Amino acid sequence: MELWNVSKHHTLEETIGLFNQYEKDSFSIVHINIRSLSKIIFKLIDFVRQLGKQPDVITVSETKLKKTHQISYNISVCGYNFVHVDTDKNAGGVGLYIKNSIDFLVLSSLKLSIKNCENIWIELQLNKRKCAIGVVYRH
Repeated sequence: MELWNVSKHHTLEETIGLFNQYEKDSFSIVHINIRSLSKIIFKLIDFVRQLGKQPDVITVSETKLKKTHQISYNISVCGYNFVHVDTDKNAGGVGLYIKNSIDFLVLSSLKLSIKNCENIWIELQLNKRKCAIGVVYRH
């Protein structure tokens, strides 16, 4: 794939078609700017169901999750663990859904200390090699 096509915005149908081109046993990551996880979690769940295989990691930005509201709604996706960083603003917040079958560690040591920036990092093993995956949202 050419470099300038990597960050292209795709329709849902295009994304599903592109995603399903890859072998079922290859490692996969999908990123979604969710723009309020609690309001459209059902769309994320439906998107994952439509894919030919489940992504190993789903990164989400603009979750809009706040510490004061987390208990009032269900943001779980069956088959995944969820780790996230809350926002104290009306936008922002980041998270990662990691398949239950994947062992991972949250890497607090990689947290960026940048004003108006929320980020979270995990470490997992791919083919006996450590890999760091992060999600960053800057206001």
